[in-house]
Amino acid sequence: MNHILALQKKITGVWLTVKLCCITAMIALLQCVSDDNVAGTGSHAGNGRITCSLFNNDGSFASGASVYLRPHDYTVNISGKALSKSCISRVDTRTDSHGVFSIDSIDPGNYSIEVNDGSGHAVLLRCTIEYGDFTVHLPSDTLRPTGTITGTFASSVDYQKILYVQIYGLERISTCDTETGEFTIYDLPQGIYTIRAVSFSVDSESVEIDSVTIRSGETTHIGTFDFYHQSLWNHSARLFLNTSAEGAGITGNVVNFPVLIRLRSANFDFSQAKEDGSDLRFTKVDGQPLPYEIERWNTIDMEADIWVKVDTVYGNSSSQFIVMYWGNSEAENESKGSAVFDTADAFQGVWHLSGKGTDIAVDATINSYDGIPLGGVKDANVAGAIGDARAFDGISIYITMPNTANSRLNFTEDAHYSISSWVYAEKIDSLYRAIAGKGHEQYYLQFKCLKNNRATWEFVEFQDQLGWEYSEDSTPPAPGTREWLYLTGVRSGTDQRFYINGEMVVEGAALMPGNYGRNTSDDFSIGSHGRSIDLPYYQGWSFFNGLIDEVRVSSIARSDDWIRLCYMNQKKEDALVEFKD
Repeated sequence: MNHILALQKKITGVWLTVKLCCITAMIALLQCVSDDNVAGTGSHAGNGRITCSLFNNDGSFASGASVYLRPHDYTVNISGKALSKSCISRVDTRTDSHGVFSIDSIDPGNYSIEVNDGSGHAVLLRCTIEYGDFTVHLPSDTLRPTGTITGTFASSVDYQKILYVQIYGLERISTCDTETGEFTIYDLPQGIYTIRAVSFSVDSESVEIDSVTIRSGETTHIGTFDFYHQSLWNHSARLFLNTSAEGAGITGNVVNFPVLIRLRSANFDFSQAKEDGSDLRFTKVDGQPLPYEIERWNTIDMEADIWVKVDTVYGNSSSQFIVMYWGNSEAENESKGSAVFDTADAFQGVWHLSGKGTDIAVDATINSYDGIPLGGVKDANVAGAIGDARAFDGISIYITMPNTANSRLNFTEDAHYSISSWVYAEKIDSLYRAIAGKGHEQYYLQFKCLKNNRATWEFVEFQDQLGWEYSEDSTPPAPGTREWLYLTGVRSGTDQRFYINGEMVVEGAALMPGNYGRNTSDDFSIGSHGRSIDLPYYQGWSFFNGLIDEVRVSSIARSDDWIRLCYMNQKKEDALVEFKD
């Protein structure tokens, strides 16, 4: 499968980062082998033989050093419980006075050999014994200062459960601290290892991290084991958030941002997930769960659109990633729009406009300013910029949000707020076409008119007894008809900005004078002003002709980076999210 890192209970590479510490134990003898399984004698009488000469750092013979031969997939047995993958061909011996060891009667297979002087110096040797009678003379080597591994278990795990960490091919085991979840394994020869985490107290399978590099005399921080998700979910992927110049191209950090994840057959195997996607999960690098909302999940067309709240999207970064998990038949649905579009993050209204034209336009926030379709809407799904959209005929169709006149959408004059929407004009004409807003004498987005043979788009706030302060764009390359555009209006006190496709096109506002009072009695609406307009002249209901998708209102002046990131992430050719193998 292209573009998916399917861990399947294994994580390739060390890609986790956390600071950590703990308890370690080194077990020299196992219950699964006999006491006579020592130098020169394997548990099965094979014909292989291994010899090697070892030296200390000063060039002297490494005499009397302990030698441990283990199968490459061997792990330490724990209290007689079957945590060991292999208990055959275990050999313990020592180097002679010239630093030489020799092990006979070895079965065919792949082996790890640790030579350790017990004083913080060791070397790791690896070899393969083939079928037949022969001797393997390993190149001479030098014992070097040993290294250390530290790590931690994610907070999603109950630390009171006994969790073990093992290293394949070595006599090493550690348990995690019951308060912090941290662990440490000392006295490791330099080399590349596979680490295994397992528990008998948790109904889950083991988790592995391979290609862990230990360097002589250094401590390797392998980061966090997300034991809960990695052991219970069959598949996972790293989703990179590329904000570098080659990606979304933002320089500042953006906080509490809803990242759009588009799953398609090219980057996701829908057969591996539950039919409704309810087993989907997202986490940070350290295993901390991320809130998400499934806007659309279509297994027939193999398309899904999911919003994931990321607490910080770092600017000018190509290395940040989140983790997606799927493949757990027991998982319950945790999709929750209000957790992603939180009013604490200034979202006051978010309408994905998914579903059929006759469906209620659900507000994803906890405010529940759900919209009612009016005016002869059709019972059909319409493809939008993100999943489905709503179609407006320019004659009678619009959506109204009842009882929002005095709601959190009712901003005072010169307040701080933002309004945005994806729009698709079916045709360009000389009529005013309302997109979304809270009344003609308060604030709104609209298609204004055809000017100089170009479409003019506009963000407006009405000022009491002064008139309409408007920011418009009709300069090349101003967008025209039959294309998706992302419009954003921002009010920050007396300052006003207008954006098209993530770029600020107007800073400041012109004034259409009008000696009228500010009217805040209108409900919020999409596709019309919700009533006939006759100020300063007649323009009717201003019904929109085309498609509208993803309308949002925030009680904050969104930043340039925020607006650009929305566009770069939500446009058809998403420049933010990258699926990597």
